[in-house]
Amino acid sequence: ATLFLSPQEGLIKHLLQRTEVEVTPSALGILLALYTVIAVLVFGIAVPAGNFIPALTIGAAMGRLLGEVFPDDSDPGRFALMGAAAVLCGVTRMTITLAAILVEVTHDVGALLPLMFTLAVSKISADLLAPSFDDGMMHAQRLPFLEEEPPHELALLTARDVMSDKVIVLREVERVGDLLAVLRRCRHSGFPVVDTGRSNQCTFFSGLILRRHLLFLISSRAWEYEVLGLAVPINDKLAFVASGSGNAAGEDAPVSSLHISDEDRDQLLDLRPFMDPCPFLANELMPLHRVYRLFGGLGLRHLPVVDCREQVVGMITRKDVLPDIIEERVLAKSQARQRAERPGDRGGDS
Repeated sequence: ATLFLSPQEGLIKHLLQRTEVEVTPSALGILLALYTVIAVLVFGIAVPAGNFIPALTIGAAMGRLLGEVFPDDSDPGRFALMGAAAVLCGVTRMTITLAAILVEVTHDVGALLPLMFTLAVSKISADLLAPSFDDGMMHAQRLPFLEEEPPHELALLTARDVMSDKVIVLREVERVGDLLAVLRRCRHSGFPVVDTGRSNQCTFFSGLILRRHLLFLISSRAWEYEVLGLAVPINDKLAFVASGSGNAAGEDAPVSSLHISDEDRDQLLDLRPFMDPCPFLANELMPLHRVYRLFGGLGLRHLPVVDCREQVVGMITRKDVLPDIIEERVLAKSQARQRAERPGDRGGDS
């Protein structure tokens, strides 16, 4: 009754208790079975519940059950501690942190050595069987999560194989009406800025500007400062910098609320003072595993791709380097290439 009626904290203390406490193996078995089933069901529903305490309880119950069936000279509390550490390590893949937490909670420095051995065995065994709980959930929900090391298959690919070649570029000086049309037409979060040259036919890479920055420039009527020849006030500069850290999910919301007159739509907005002139970019022949490391190590959201003449040829986003997306895109390009080659083959045979 103590095991089933105690609160969570009392249950864990009871399982880890070192003094003579009468806990029958049958009660521990029933508790372990019921608690495991409930924990599995809660993990699969939309409830903000963690997995740390359930894993700690399940591991402690397993260890205590094993300690109770051993001879009388064993310490069931010590077994419960080792079981809790093993299950927690298998779920979270933490080692040193868990050892420090459990030793501090139990005030048992003598258990440090067997605890570290248990954590090492649990970590090695779990890595051989499956990913951690959090990694497994992210893979199951297909979240844009990048592993620490790139898959070895990426060594055969380049940035050109996964980039999106239908990239929308902006000129260094654009009409306000054209900027509004671009923002309403697409949901891209970043736009390469290009220098079109004297002939207005080139696309030499000049910089990168974020969607949030464009929205702020339009809403604050930044072109008026250029027309009047005035410097941008310091408060507007600070607000412009702060706009770059906004919530990406709400980027499209302000577009419909922007009311610009026909006269203002014909105004020219110089993007050069506001764009990032030296963002991270990749050559189209850069090995894909290096591109993968850029996104994983630097937390990039988008990466412009240029050719050997520094002209923009594509854009890579974080989702483009996910293994599943890469496989689909490479397969689609391969099929398109085969369809393009078939008419020529037929003509040669005839």
